[in-house]
Amino acid sequence: MVLSDSGNGDECLAALRQLKAQAPQSRFIVLVHDPAQAQRVRAAGADATLLDGFSSETLLRTMQEVMGALSGSTS
Repeated sequence: MVLSDSGNGDECLAALRQLKAQAPQSRFIVLVHDPAQAQRVRAAGADATLLDGFSSETLLRTMQEVMGALSGSTS
């Protein structure tokens, strides 16, 4: 699992696409600044996004969901 900040827009999208192509089994959670940015990084291959200001509970839940998808779990 990779947790990344979307900081440098286009560079982040290009890196995400390249990493997903090289390691499709990897899971990516990207920190975003707004819903439009979340939509762009999802389209580039992010498995989940977290909007600025997220809580620790949201981070934990998102990580569990992404890892559950990786293991095939439905919980």
